[in-house]
This record gives sequence, C-alpha cells and structure tokens, in this order.
Amino acid sequence: MATGRGWIYQQHAKRSQKPEPIAQTRPPSLSSKTPAVKVQHKSATIPVTTTVNKVPLLRKPMENKQLLMKTYIERLPCEILLKIFSFLDPLSLMVVGSVNRRFYKLSKDNVLWHKIYISRQKVNQRWKSDSVKMLEKKLSDSVLDPDPGYWKKTYIKELMMTREKKMIQIMKSVKSFCSSEIPVSMKKAVRLRRLSLIAEYDLRNKKDFGRFIGQDMHIKLFHLHPGLIVGLWKKSPEIAFVMGTLHYHQLLEKSFLGSTESPYIFPPHIPILDDIDPEYGLHGYQLHIDMYSGSRTFLCRTFRGLFCRKEYIKNGHLRIAAIGLRNHKRHASLAGKVDFLWETLTLSGSIQNCFTMDVTVLDESEAPYWCFSAPVQLCESKSLETCYDFMGQNFDLNYKDDMGRIHAELIWMKEAEEYYVINLVLYLNTEKVNSYFGTNYTDSPVD
Repeated sequence: MATGRGWIYQQHAKRSQKPEPIAQTRPPSLSSKTPAVKVQHKSATIPVTTTVNKVPLLRKPMENKQLLMKTYIERLPCEILLKIFSFLDPLSLMVVGSVNRRFYKLSKDNVLWHKIYISRQKVNQRWKSDSVKMLEKKLSDSVLDPDPGYWKKTYIKELMMTREKKMIQIMKSVKSFCSSEIPVSMKKAVRLRRLSLIAEYDLRNKKDFGRFIGQDMHIKLFHLHPGLIVGLWKKSPEIAFVMGTLHYHQLLEKSFLGSTESPYIFPPHIPILDDIDPEYGLHGYQLHIDMYSGSRTFLCRTFRGLFCRKEYIKNGHLRIAAIGLRNHKRHASLAGKVDFLWETLTLSGSIQNCFTMDVTVLDESEAPYWCFSAPVQLCESKSLETCYDFMGQNFDLNYKDDMGRIHAELIWMKEAEEYYVINLVLYLNTEKVNSYFGTNYTDSPVD
C-alpha cells in the first residue's frame, strides 16, 4: 500500500543537492509549521505526522575501522606486499612474519632474503681481493630452485657463525691478559649470553653526582665512579643523558660470572715477592693511553720501560714519568679539535676541552695493574712557572682514584691549532704497590 513517504524523501534529497529552482507547486499542507499532513491517495487517506526540515539523513551503518583496514590489507595482492617488504631490514622482516600466516609465508620469500644475503656478503668482504670469486662460487653451488625460506636459514646460519668467530677472538684477547686459563663457566656464560650486575648507582640525590667534568650552554657533565657519565640540564636538575665508559679489562668476568642481583667478586691477588730483584715493583712498567671522543681519536700511544727510583717515592706515591719536559722526542700532539660529543633525542652538542681517556698500566710481567676509562677536562694552568721552550697557553689534565693519579701538562700551539703533551707523570699509590708486589716501600727522607 502506497503511503507517499517516498515523495517526501525524494524532495528532501533534492534540497540537499541544491538543484536549480524549478517551477513546481508544493502542497500547502507540507509547511514546517503544520504538525500533521494528509496525503491523498486513490485507495486511502493516511495521516502522516512529519517535519520536513528535520527529516533524518539516510546513512549506512558505521563499520569497524580496524575491520576495514584489515580487509584493505588482506585485499592487497602478494606482489605489492612483497614490494613493501623489500624495503625492510632483516630484523623488521622477521617481525612482520609473526603477524599472520600470510605474512609469515611472504616474509620467507627467497628473493627478499637472497638480496639481503648478497648485500651482507658484499659489506663483509669489501676489502678482500678474492671475496668476489668466493661469493660467485658460493652462489653458483647453491640450489637453483630452493624451498621457501632457504636463503633466510642460510643468512641466519652465517650470522650465527660470524658471531661465534667474534666471541672466539674476544676470548683469545682476554686469555692474553689472564695469567691462568679462562674458567669454563665463563665460556659457557658467554655462549649463553647470561648477564650480571656490574655496578649500582643511586641517582636520587641530584646534588651529589660525582666529579664535575665540564659544561656547555645546555648541560653539565659529571662522572660517577666506576664508569658512568651523567649529563644534567643546566636550566632544570633533570637528567639529559646517561653514558657508560667501562675499561675492557676483566669486563667479561664482570658481565657473565656474576648474577643479576650481585656483581662478581674477584679473588684476592696473591703477591709474589722477588728476593733477587732489590727494586722489585719499581721498574718494567708499561703505559698505554687512549684519548678519544666518540669515533675520533686524539692520542693513542704506548710507553715502555717506565720505572721509579726510591728517591722518587714521596707523599705516599711512586712517581713514574712517561713524558718529560726535556725529552722532546716523546712529546705528543692531540690530533683534531678536542671536545666531548653528546646527543639526546632532541638536542646535540659538544663540551670544549673534554674527552674520554683510557689508561692501562702493565707491570713487569705485562699483567694489567691499573686500568680505568673516565672523562677528563683540560683546565688552564694556575702554576706560576713558565716553560720558555714553548710559546702558548698552558693547560693541565688531572685524574685521581684509589690506585693513583695522573698529571699531564699541555701547550696550545696557536699556529698549528693543536695541543702538545709536554709532561705526563703517573703517581701510583704506595700502599697499593706494596700490597700487589709484597714489598715494603716508604717515602724517601726529605733532605
């Protein structure tokens, strides 16, 4: 039975489309003020109560956006998805494979992984003369029509073999510094990648952040022993960044032989007294020093045959000179601009005259005696003594811990725009030396 509502909706749809006005006679009963409308029909007269201006729009029911997106992605052909996957790195490609079954099958595509495998081989063998021939032979011997996932498994297998070789090299380098055989437990821990606690720091007390290193217009740099660099914003006492600086000596033992709750405790050193040598523990030292910032190296040198005479033992320290003022052959220059680079998610900068210094002191048997890695700062010298052999501004470098201290004097050569190290002296703690070597050295009498 017709009711006439179709004509009303049709008129409302024409109004929403704003058509050009046409000559049409509207029934006077369709006024917005009239609450009821009687529509005449041949078969019946049915009252219809409506308001023309308030007729609701006919809309399709809202569907779930996630469902629409899922449907859209599922409708994409495999060729387009493979093209998108070709821009992903290996790790992201593995993550995509865990989304659903379809992505898992597509993420094992041999074309994608063959491209990743080739690119990695070229990077690893870039400077080897026979690498190209070896790679061509390996590819020619491979399966012509491999199963899905063949090149993915090959890539992961070679990646694991490369990591295993690196761990063997690390173990060999550690073995050269160890006086005894490397414990089997540490070898197993390295393979299993078990982690342990190295050090704990309490950063709640923001007034005491350790030793002040330097500052720029944004941050202040502090050093917390052992091996932690903290940058604080100057305008607010908030932490800008945290960096670790750990010496590689005994790092594997610290990293794998402890637990997640307590660090590894090293066995006490047993001194071996050499009665034949009357000056045992005073000679045969070696010093290896690195000064760097990020990937830039300012100084990397090794000094051998260092010694200390008994008359140089004063103020509880053994004085060992690596670079002397009069020994011009050992004077060293710091290459490049000396500054400490830092970076956060939003800002980056550099602190002038600051850098990281790694020091390794070996004893007569070439065993590590004193090792540390810490940030240092070059400060203008306050000494009244003037070195007339060099024309330039004087700077001092100082570091101190329980094992001893280091003092260096540098000259800024304005013409060359470089720092020159003209004096470098080690001061080893006398008590630590006696405990390590089993000796009984004391301060020399003052004349």
